[in-house]
Amino acid sequence: MSAIARLVAVDKDTVHGVIHACNEKGLSPRPLSGREAVPA
Repeated sequence: MSAIARLVAVDKDTVHGVIHACNEKGLSPRPLSGREAVPA
């Protein structure tokens, strides 16, 4: 985790928290609605 923290310039505790949250919630994309779903 230390290498990731250095790459994105954040504290390793922040990286740990994000990884833990992703493991709990998964990485499902947020739902699209309205104009976001229509390509420009």
